[in-house]
Amino acid sequence: MKTFADFKRKLVVGVELHTHNHKFGDMGNRLVSIVQSNSFALKTTRDKPVTSAGMTLNPETGKNEWNKTERVVVDSWCMFPKASDTEISENSVIIFENNKSGREAILTYTFL
Repeated sequence: MKTFADFKRKLVVGVELHTHNHKFGDMGNRLVSIVQSNSFALKTTRDKPVTSAGMTLNPETGKNEWNKTERVVVDSWCMFPKASDTEISENSVIIFENNKSGREAILTYTFL
């Protein structure tokens, strides 16, 4: 890939991407589930509380916690950034954010 437009063309439903969040670390491999003109979604597995099970106080943390959770698959959305906020390499794209401390890498997506 040479341009961000190449990344968008290569991004189709069913393609697998390795996701790295530069704040939280490696997010693993995910399948593209939806592609739109301004955004795309990746299948993501998350814990969802089972509300009927109620909550109890965790004595170690002092916080209320759900008694039971279940694993669910949801769509995790990413809005397409401006091309100027990206860096493209052969199989990956790095998305940057401009903030007070300068330009900071946020996400890296690599095609598998």
